Amino acid sequence: MSAPQPLHFRYAYDGRGEAAFADYVLREYSQLQDVERVRTRHRWPNALLASLAFIAMGVFLERTTTHESIVMGVLIGVVLWIPYCFYVFRAAGESSSIKALKQRRDAASEKPAQAVELTIDEAGVRLTYDAGEMLQRWKVFTEVIVLDTHIIIAYADYFGGVSIPRGVFDSDQHLQQSLDTMRAWLLHFGVDDTSRIREFLATRHVRCSCGQDLHGLTTATCPECGTTWRYNALSMHAYVQDPKAVQSTINPRGAM
Repeated sequence: MSAPQPLHFRYAYDGRGEAAFADYVLREYSQLQDVERVRTRHRWPNALLASLAFIAMGVFLERTTTHESIVMGVLIGVVLWIPYCFYVFRAAGESSSIKALKQRRDAASEKPAQAVELTIDEAGVRLTYDAGEMLQRWKVFTEVIVLDTHIIIAYADYFGGVSIPRGVFDSDQHLQQSLDTMRAWLLHFGVDDTSRIREFLATRHVRCSCGQDLHGLTTATCPECGTTWRYNALSMHAYVQDPKAVQSTINPRGAM
């Protein structure tokens, strides 16, 4: 398959794309909220199991002394359990992922505008600033997201991407042609969202929000409930279920 045509854009970057993408993630990636919901749901069973363990330990400790009082043992267990509860429930509230995205969004508005040249070709996505140049290979990207004000070429392993203001496109036709070309580049290198999801699920047992095991799924849509997953959201969802099964650390950054 022949390579798609290169693209070249010049525009002023001032952080609004970063803020727009952070808002998009907070609004659309409900799995970020699921992180905290799953943790909260697991706290009470863990706390109850811990209470039984502490009470059993208290009874054992008390019966090994001269008093041999079960009541006193239970009291010892409860005393030990109370500080454990404070520790377990200390993280209630917004997850660190959501806080990081909000902080990134709020800080983006303070960034000064700077001229940017963006080149998209076989080498990757090249950003040229006044201060220098940065080339990002295609393997770090996964999809193209269309927002009201910006186009985001999204990263694969964390929440972020390269933002392009929609004002650089002369017409809707120019916009659509550019979107098709960007997605063609992702397909050309086999790093599009569907390919990544297929590869991700080939070796992992990840349960959808409905409970369906997605292992071996060749599409981005759950056959049970119809949920269409994005790679970023799916990897976050898998990380919540089993952190050891996801090698890369989920790092919620804003767009670039």
